[in-house]
Amino acid sequence: MYRRNQGFQRASAGRSDGLPASQQSARAARASQIRSRPTGPSAPRRVVSTLFGTAARLSNEATLSRSMPSSLPSGMQVGMSRIVLGRAAGYRVWVTSRDGAKRERAVELGAHQAFENGARLPERVDAVMETVGAATWSHSLRSLRQGGSVVISGATSGPNPKSTELNRIFFLQLRVIGSTMGTREELERLIRFCETTGVRPVVDTVLPLEQARDGFAKLEQGDVVGKIVLTRP
Repeated sequence: MYRRNQGFQRASAGRSDGLPASQQSARAARASQIRSRPTGPSAPRRVVSTLFGTAARLSNEATLSRSMPSSLPSGMQVGMSRIVLGRAAGYRVWVTSRDGAKRERAVELGAHQAFENGARLPERVDAVMETVGAATWSHSLRSLRQGGSVVISGATSGPNPKSTELNRIFFLQLRVIGSTMGTREELERLIRFCETTGVRPVVDTVLPLEQARDGFAKLEQGDVVGKIVLTRP
């Protein structure tokens, strides 16, 4: 579903019969807010979520003003999507995570290398996809080469780092870009990209809607790499 001029996102965040909009079996929406799912043999079979769109937009923002042969996704949910999109687009992709199992999973998905949070990298990168915020901000900036870009789409550890390091930003001519979700046109391009390359959103678990509680419990535990998909009969 779309919200016109505001990218691809839920048409309504309201509740009906006590259920969040994302769990209801049916929702009313204007025709202008709906895009038919592709039906060809190479079409994505899963919903392209707003997170996958955010990951794609992160890449677009980072490459607006220069080529980007290397990137460092920070934050595993958007990062996992960024890995598969980046590899399909021909980028060299490095990943950071505090979780060893998730670092291994990142390499399985296509990351060239994975490092612990805060680790010194073999060399500086062209762009960092930042979603963690305060806890990783300094490392993100210090990982960039001169003229590089840090694209921010979240701050799960808090929005206020101890130091903004403005001197580093202007001395190295770094670009700080905010980004979230995407436009309808970007969604169309993303779906065509998925059809052409075979890239698909990373899915951790598929559950029937009746087992939504189990899916949320797994999310709360943090034991997730990719999306949890709820299906209906």
